[in-house]
Amino acid sequence: EMDLLAGFWGECCIFEADAWTASAELLAARDRWAQENGIDVRKLPKGKTWGACLQRKGCCAKQRTITRQTVRGWRGVSLVGADVSQTLDFEEGDH
Repeated sequence: EMDLLAGFWGECCIFEADAWTASAELLAARDRWAQENGIDVRKLPKGKTWGACLQRKGCCAKQRTITRQTVRGWRGVSLVGADVSQTLDFEEGDH
C-alpha cells in the first residue's frame, strides 16, 4: 500500500513536526489525487491501515479544538498549498 501512496506523499504532503491536518481534509486530498492519477480509491488503505501508513511517515493522531468543535487530525503533515495558519499545531489560545 505504501508504493501506491508514494506519489501522494511526494506530490501533496509536507512532513514537518509542527504541522497538523484534519483527517477529513487529508482523506479528501488523497482520494482526489487518486482519481486524478487513475488509481482506484477502493484499493487505497482505509481505517487503521491508513492510520498505520501515516504513523510510518512519522505522524501521530491528534485532535484539535477549532471554533469549539473537536476535530480529528494528524500531527506531522500538511497539504501542499494549504493555509499555513490552519495547519500549524497549536492549542486554541496559544497564539
